[in-house]
Formats: sequence, structure tokens, C-alpha cells
Amino acid sequence: MTVRGWPGFFIADPRIGGYGRARRARCRSAMTRMKVTLLAILVGLAAGLLGALCGVGGGIVMVPAFVALLGLEHKQAVATSMAVIIITAIAATLNNSRANNLIDWKVVAAVGAASAVSAWFGSDLMRSLGNQTLARIFGLLLVVFGARMLWKAGI
Repeated sequence: MTVRGWPGFFIADPRIGGYGRARRARCRSAMTRMKVTLLAILVGLAAGLLGALCGVGGGIVMVPAFVALLGLEHKQAVATSMAVIIITAIAATLNNSRANNLIDWKVVAAVGAASAVSAWFGSDLMRSLGNQTLARIFGLLLVVFGARMLWKAGI
């Protein structure tokens, strides 16, 4: 750092490597990126565990967490969640395939083909809807399926 001034009144010159606003902003930016990365790792750990336990693919955890904790727009949270689910699904499938007859590969083929086609068109629809509409659809879906599961469990 280069300083200029007379004794007792040293001023950091930001143009030549001092501690000016730009440097503080870069430090804050680095801290923000670190915080986002750590939160993303925590979301990933929770989503992976819950996805493997409940078969939800993690999206039920990731989408709300991406919006609330990472500040993503709902569309971006959905698209990011879909990309992450590829990785989690592969890891869980490889682990589950070690057990004999745990995965019904005929069902995987039929459902996988049908869901791939509908996901292609669904992602077009998702991009055409507003973030608020997507959040409402997602919330309603969670409430309906959550209530159904609780009712069937006798709770």
C-alpha cells in the first residue's frame, strides 16, 4: 500500500493499491461468494439426504432454499434444481443399483421416457410463466401432496 500525506495524516491512495472503496467492495464480494457457496453446500447436503430418504429428488428442499437462502428468482431456482438433481439422482441410483432388485428398470424406462418428453415442454412452460405464478404452483403442489401423505399416514 502506498500512502501520501504528512506524519499523522496518512491517506491510503486507492488508485495505487490502497484500502479504498473498491478494495473493500472486492472483499465484501468475496465474502458474499463464500457465504453463498457455504449455504449452497448446506442445501446440497440436506437435499441429497432427504432426496435419498424420501425419493423427492431434492427439489422440494432445493427450490425453496435457493429462493430463501441464496436469493435466486423462482425460475432460476427451478432450473438450477433440475440441473443439480441429475447429479444427485445418478449418485443415489448407482448406490441403489448395488442391491438386487431394488430398482425396477422397466418402470425406469417407461417413466423416464415419458417424463423426459414432458419435462422438455414443461421447461418451456416454466420459462413463460412469472416467478410469482411458479411459486404459487409449487406451494400448492407441496400442500396438496403433503396433506395427502399425512392423511394416508393417519396423522
